[in-house]
Order: sequence, then C-alpha cells, then structure tokens
Amino acid sequence: VFRWRDGHYHFAPTESVDYDRENFVPMSADFILMEGIRMVDEWPIIERKIPSFDIVLRAAVEPSQIEVGAGGGEDGGLSGHGRSPASSAKIRLTLEEERIFRRVDGARTVQAIIDASGAGEFEVCRTLFDFLNRNIIAPVGRGEARATREKVVESIASATPGYIVTGLVVLLAIVGVLAQLGSPFAVTGLPPVLRRSYSLVLEAVAVSRLQRLDQALQAHHLATGTPARSLQDLVTRGLVDMRYLTDPWGRPYHYVPQASGYLLSGVDDVGRDKPGVVIERTLPAERP
Repeated sequence: VFRWRDGHYHFAPTESVDYDRENFVPMSADFILMEGIRMVDEWPIIERKIPSFDIVLRAAVEPSQIEVGAGGGEDGGLSGHGRSPASSAKIRLTLEEERIFRRVDGARTVQAIIDASGAGEFEVCRTLFDFLNRNIIAPVGRGEARATREKVVESIASATPGYIVTGLVVLLAIVGVLAQLGSPFAVTGLPPVLRRSYSLVLEAVAVSRLQRLDQALQAHHLATGTPARSLQDLVTRGLVDMRYLTDPWGRPYHYVPQASGYLLSGVDDVGRDKPGVVIERTLPAERP
C-alpha cells in the first residue's frame, strides 16, 4: 500500500473490531506509520537490484555452505556493497533468511518466492536484496516461475496467513485513527492528531540514515584502506544513494575526518550538531 502513487480509499468506521485475539496482536497506528516510512525510504534502493517481480533468481552457493544461526545479517540496514561467500567456510543466515533462501531455486520468480514464503513483500525483497549483495544468489533472467502443481498449492496455502494478517493490521490501524479523530481533544485549531507521531517517524528516519552512512564509511575504509574524504565519496563508490547525504528535512549530515576515525552527526536548522544524533568512530589502524 505504501508504494501506491494513487488510489481510492473507503473507510468504514465501526465501534469495535472482532478478531482472533489468541493468534493476532493489534499494532498501533504509530508503528504502522514508522514501518511505512521505512519502506518508502528503502524501496528505491531495493529496486536497483530487484526492478521487477518477474526476475528469476538462483542460488549462487551450495546449500551445504549455509549455516542457520541467530546472527545471519551483518547489520540491520541495507548494505551497498557485496562480499564473496567464498571468504568464509560457512554463510550464517537467520532462520527466516534460510526459509527464503530455500525457495530460490532458479525457477521461481521474485513474486513466486514472496508467495511461497508467506512473509511480507517488503521483508522478502529486503532479504533477497541482501542475498544479491552478498553474492549468495544471482538473477537468471525474467519469466514465469516453472513451479510444479504441488509448489503452487504450497504457495497459496502459505501465503494466505500473510494476507489475513495484513488485512487485520490495516483494519485495526484505521479504527485506531478514527477513534483518535473522534476524541474531544481533536478540535479545530490544534495540530493534527498524528503530527507528533509523524515527527517521531522522521527523527527515526534521520537516525537510520546516519547509521547507514556510518556503515558505508566503514565499508569504504575496509575497501580502500583510507577514510572517505567526504560523504560524496560514498555516493561515487555506490555505497549509498545521494539522498542519504541529507536528513528527511533536507539538512546535510556533518562529516569530519579525524586522525584515527571520523565524526558523523545530524544538524539542526542553524547547523549545530544535534544531541543524540552523533557517531564518533575510531577506525582500525592501517596495515603496514
């Protein structure tokens, strides 16, 4: 829904929502907004590697090289650089990542992998993006998934719970927003009900971009042996997108190379470092 550029919406307010309380936990409207902002922020990067759901993917490593463990991904953000799986004996994946990897068979399209996994579209594509960067999988072209009838049945059965959850979450979020709008405190002249929540979302995006820049700066140092001269170097090397050089308000991040590392921070409207949005990193000493 967050990727739609236009559409028609119909809200039907109700006093209560009946749902399976044993198997589903309601999500707050704030949480859904934050997830939506994160998706909008990261989708353009994912689409560089996965421009279409018709792409067919294959495994680029042997299943015997995969090791399931708690520490699969190297970090929580999208990485702009890859590394060869041959650099270590085993490739550690989380249980969720391993489930998605097993569905990459050289026949399924990205859409078929999403359907078969039963997970959300964004999370699956984000995991596939990470696999592509780590050279764990590779594209083989476009086309329909050449799945057997059993696989089709499996994909439909496993995808159904995901659609049910999504529908319930959206419905509960709508009810929550409408309930807030019906509050006696939502009077004319006051800020919108969700303005504070939206500000918190933007602050979270600003911190997320700062962390992404920090990861890219470390990757640059590992690849070149020297600190980046400026944040523009990260864009030149393809480690981050140009828009990551500024926060959601359009203010450029402050980067200062130092003798043993660097200082990276967000700034306020007058250019001062913002408390709590500062990273001071010490880089490993250069090899002789």
